[in-house]
Amino acid sequence: MEKYHYIVVGAGTAGSVVAARLSEDASVRVLLLEAGSSERPGDEKGVVDLWGSRFDWAFSSVPQKGLDGVTVPVPLGRALGGSSSINGLYHIRGHRSSYDAWAESGAQGWDFEALLDSFRRSERTTGMDPQWRGTDGPIVIEPPTPLSHDAFYRAVLNAAEEAGHKSLVDGNGAESEGVTPTEINLVRGKRQSAADAYVRPVQHRPNLTVTTDATVHRLVMEGRRCAGVEYVVDGRSVRAVADRDVVLCAGAVGSPHLLQLSGIGPGAHLRGAGVEVVHDLPGVGGNLQDHTYAHVGFATAAPVPATSPYPPRVLTRTSPTAEPDLQLVAVPLLLPVRGADARREPWGSAAWAPSGVHGYSIAFSSMRPESLGSVRPAGPDPAASPLIDLGLYTEPRDLDRMVAGLRAALAIGRADALAPWRRGEEAFGHPLETADDMREYVKRATGSYFHLAGTCAMGAGRQAVVGSDLKVHGIQGIRVADASVMPSLPSANTNATVLAVAERAAELIRT
Repeated sequence: MEKYHYIVVGAGTAGSVVAARLSEDASVRVLLLEAGSSERPGDEKGVVDLWGSRFDWAFSSVPQKGLDGVTVPVPLGRALGGSSSINGLYHIRGHRSSYDAWAESGAQGWDFEALLDSFRRSERTTGMDPQWRGTDGPIVIEPPTPLSHDAFYRAVLNAAEEAGHKSLVDGNGAESEGVTPTEINLVRGKRQSAADAYVRPVQHRPNLTVTTDATVHRLVMEGRRCAGVEYVVDGRSVRAVADRDVVLCAGAVGSPHLLQLSGIGPGAHLRGAGVEVVHDLPGVGGNLQDHTYAHVGFATAAPVPATSPYPPRVLTRTSPTAEPDLQLVAVPLLLPVRGADARREPWGSAAWAPSGVHGYSIAFSSMRPESLGSVRPAGPDPAASPLIDLGLYTEPRDLDRMVAGLRAALAIGRADALAPWRRGEEAFGHPLETADDMREYVKRATGSYFHLAGTCAMGAGRQAVVGSDLKVHGIQGIRVADASVMPSLPSANTNATVLAVAERAAELIRT
């Protein structure tokens, strides 16, 4: 039996931060467990090449009622660095109202002002306002290449301004609503995962044990106390115990699934899956949220020569009364839409490919969706993939918001600034004239943005899973510290937020 002070399950973005920060105290022993390998995905590989690879769990959703029964790929990282090793590299905080909503929902001490130091602690920037941006953290944020060096992206920026969006110098600074170059987790042209920034530089610490290719099968429960974990590595079963905390950092799918397999979750669902109930905690695996993603394309006569890795990004509102809840990003490819008879969305799978026609797309995403899904065990076998229901468009207002997003994307794509790049109508000949046309198009263009969150939500209500201290309600010895604890999604891609959540989690655990 292995003995530690802390066991961190999952070496993705959150686990990398938590393990590195806890092991700064040389008096404590920390075990970091990761189901994937220690190998880095090749720097030459793009996101699409990593979908379905050995670095991806390659999950799929159950058929989505809101998409007329279509199943949706759910790529999630399986490697040191987790999804930060296979994601789109965007480093975005979003609008402060997203975080203030957490505190308003019962997650006290998790509003934007409380999280700002955690955001700053995670990053290292140069030339930015240090009141808002970090200067000596592990995540290196290189200054974006000036868009004046890229004719297409410069035209997109001008088109966004033409459509009424304010130009910002730093969209992660004092203001976030407007158009700005997207910050990217690239250092000298190579991907920087959370493991690259936090774990690999400190693996020499004698008090930090990093074990990869290790799949945690269950939590070791002693009544209502979590004493440790059982995991399998090299075909043998190992039990490790923690005399302080087991910290789940397995993400919005992995963390609730492990709790459920260990008997912690909604009793009726667990019994239905053949799992003995240890603690009936209704919210585990519920409240699943994801940013919906769609795009509209424009054909061009020749390939779009985008040379910068920093595409312009817009954060705006779907209506004057909404909080900032819509993100738009330029893509220098003509992205396809799902065929009318398709039963599976190709976006997010190894089968996805650009249309083969020259063009560009404006992607749009609902950043504050109301639709909720779930993660449930398929049975008691840890090797069985969980049942993931993204719940896309189960709340009809989310489809209305995405139609508003389509209108905003069309306003940019059709702007005069992009006229030299544009040829003819929108791609694929789909009419976009009436509201019904747009609703049908949006459903055919919709996929996941792979920003899953909320399945172990913070709060104090019946559906809450952890308190503001990240301790699981009703269970001793275990905390959750990853995207699953977010009560609601931030108005941004989630990796930068997970970094901040994990930084704050480490601080809470050490106090």
